[in-house]
Parts: sequence; structure tokens; C-alpha cells
Amino acid sequence: MPLRTRFILLIVAVVLIIVLWFVFVFRTGQTKINDIRSQQDTVQTEIDSLTAEIARLKALQAIEPQLRADLARFQEALPEDPRLPDFILQVTDAANLAEVEFLSITPSLPTPFAPTGGGTAAGVAPPAPNTAPGGGQLQAITLTISTTGRYFELLDFIIRLERQLPRAVRINTFSLAPGGEGTGTSRASPLLAVTFQMQMFLVAPAPAVPGTVPASPPPPGAPGASPAPGASPGASPAASPAPAGATPPPGG
Repeated sequence: MPLRTRFILLIVAVVLIIVLWFVFVFRTGQTKINDIRSQQDTVQTEIDSLTAEIARLKALQAIEPQLRADLARFQEALPEDPRLPDFILQVTDAANLAEVEFLSITPSLPTPFAPTGGGTAAGVAPPAPNTAPGGGQLQAITLTISTTGRYFELLDFIIRLERQLPRAVRINTFSLAPGGEGTGTSRASPLLAVTFQMQMFLVAPAPAVPGTVPASPPPPGAPGASPAPGASPGASPAASPAPAGATPPPGG
């Protein structure tokens, strides 16, 4: 074989080896490197996200006492039950501090709160039902409060209702009428009878999911049941007495 032919074959073989190395070794390694870089970017993104979340949680931890105080205040303003006795006591205290002379409160049953206002524009869907973040429903109790007092006393009473009560309330309307002579006629301001139409609010708990059954406590004597008050642990329940006139068992 001539030397020139050998030289050409050698060059072809070297080129072929280089092509095969590029296809099966270099490109495969480059693909792996790209995959590793992509995974590194993903991990770095997750690290940045977790770092930001940690910073947010640390910021929340720093104001945790204030957040808990706000939560307690909001739960007092919008409880899950009406708490009418507490509300009546609070209104009575406000009336005594304002020195109004008479007070009566007539509440209604809780109903779903429907805000009043202008109608929706054409093509605009009506607002969604009033639901709280936890899934509860915002409800309102309509109150009719009648009181008698003088102008500045009634003004003080209104301010205490709207600004100083822990419950969330809203005065919708009120009406005025002469309140008679009353006591303390030496005062220049006449006695007035005022009737307030107002609302207080609560957040009713979310209804149970259909198909779920609440867990009932185990019957007395079953494994895991707590003993009755006054009973010693491990004591078996006493047999109930036989009804009057029952026939005793044989051998008794």
C-alpha cells in the first residue's frame, strides 16, 4: 500500500475517532453538565425562596405579641356566637357612664349579613356571599335600642357605642321624640327619647362537610373510656337493680 494512501487512511481514522468521541462522549458529558446546572439553578431558587420565607417568619415572630393581641381583639369584635348577655352588659355600662336615664334592648335572631347599597352595573356579577377566611358566614343581629336622656348624654352614649364597645356594631338609623319631664329639670337641655336601629355582627362556624361523622366518645366500660366521676379506675359498673315484681333467677 502506498505511503500516501496510508497517510490518508490515518487521517480519516483520526477524524472518525474525533467525531465518535464528540458524539458519544463530549455531547453526553455536556448534556449531563447542563442537567446539573439546571438542577443547581432549581436548588438555588428553592434556597432563595426558603431564605425569604425564613426572613418573613422571623419578622412575624418579632411582632407575635401584637398579632396575638389583634387576633384576640378581632375575635371579641366578631365572635362565633351571639354572646347577647355580654353585649347587653356592655351597652348597659355605656349607658350608665353616659348617664342616660332609661335603656331597653330588643335583639333579633342572627341572619346572614346582606350589605345594602346601589345595584350592580350591567354585566357585573353580584358580590359573593359574605364568608370569612376560615369558611364561616358573616351574620348580623338587628337590635332596637330605646333610651331616654339629654342631648349631650345621648351624644356621649352614641360615641361609646361606636368607638368603645369591643363588639363590632353599626348604627343604621335613629329616631327622636320628646322624652317627657324626667329628673333634673334645672338643666337647659330637654329630655329626648331616642330609638336606635343597629346591627352587631358575628362569624358563624363553617358547616360540617357532608359525609363526615363526628367521633363519639366510647361507652362506659369500653377500652379507653374515662371512668365516671367518683369511680375508682378498674372498677366495673354496678349492676342495675331488678324492676319491682321481677322473678329471681333460679338458685337465688
